Amino acid sequence: MAFEPCNEDHAITEAVFAVVSSGQFTSDDRSSVKAAHPKWDALLPRLQEGGVLNIAVAAPDADMPPPPIPPLSFARFRADGEVEWQLTLNADALVVNCGAYTRWQDVWTVSRGLFADVTEVLPSRQQIGAVVLQYVDAFRWIGDAPYDARNLLRAGDAVPQSVFQRGPIWHLDQGWFVDAEQPVAGRILQRMHISSTAEEGQHQVRFATHLRFDLRDTPDLQGAFAEPKPSIDNLFGCIHTSSKALLAEFLTPEMKQRINLHAG
Repeated sequence: MAFEPCNEDHAITEAVFAVVSSGQFTSDDRSSVKAAHPKWDALLPRLQEGGVLNIAVAAPDADMPPPPIPPLSFARFRADGEVEWQLTLNADALVVNCGAYTRWQDVWTVSRGLFADVTEVLPSRQQIGAVVLQYVDAFRWIGDAPYDARNLLRAGDAVPQSVFQRGPIWHLDQGWFVDAEQPVAGRILQRMHISSTAEEGQHQVRFATHLRFDLRDTPDLQGAFAEPKPSIDNLFGCIHTSSKALLAEFLTPEMKQRINLHAG
């Protein structure tokens, strides 16, 4: 096997969790979240504030919408400068980035706790319009033989034969919607972006597996995380399972076994 995953027992370099609000967060929301930093500063000690350049064009005398709030982030960094954990409040989303993936249940438990801490202090009432899960998996080419993507990718409906004829530098982007009724009604955007690149003379293939579950009925954001409720766990668990199944469509059986793809 001429490709190896970036970690010993999995290939995940980053997991991103997001809860997208059906409305906009307010400046009061931002101020309250900033003031609540002591609730999670043991995990995320660094506070980072971003700015927003807002250019709006409207007819004379028209009411202008309020500008979006600038992003607010709390982070912990690894020794190499990369993000280990990060929590961000954007104009319409709460986002948790994990750059130290271990196993699903552990990482989701931490992310869920951060979402709960933030939603507890939000003064505005919001609804959840969508939830998002994105994984980034990376595989390094370690063979002495000429580069061959067939050692990683399984040819089929998801991978055209032309990929194997393009050498070590290529991109494959695709996505589609799937209607869903379980665990709730909605539709899921399944998007896969794959890039094969050369970094410092070493070839690497990176998979960005992105799933967004747009909800038909929008539950209360604060209520979803107010106490241990199975609904939000089931929702993220659903796209976690779908994400693994999507990645499995692209990998050889040998690589799926190598990274324990069907494990939790």
